[in-house]
Amino acid sequence: MNVVFYSFNFCYLLKNEDQYILDVNSGSGFVGFTISISLSKDQKAAYFEHGNSYIEELAEHVHQHQDMYLECQIDQDSKKKVHSTILKWQKENNVNAIKPP
Repeated sequence: MNVVFYSFNFCYLLKNEDQYILDVNSGSGFVGFTISISLSKDQKAAYFEHGNSYIEELAEHVHQHQDMYLECQIDQDSKKKVHSTILKWQKENNVNAIKPP
């Protein structure tokens, strides 16, 4: 599994063999969490056609309509692997989760 796209403090797109997983920072106020979904066949096709701009639009949709995606999330074991991969990628690329002032 590896990170293929990153939008600062908003979302990550990861690839694991032929599966693409979108991890979106969500939440409101001081309560933060992520929603991690596996891209559908149609979503992958849109990504291949439109690139990272599509991923940012999809991430915004996930963020704005969280209830629609909560039940579509990947399983907890997969989510742990996603977050572990993101943390490793952040460390290797000297990326902080929160931008300093």
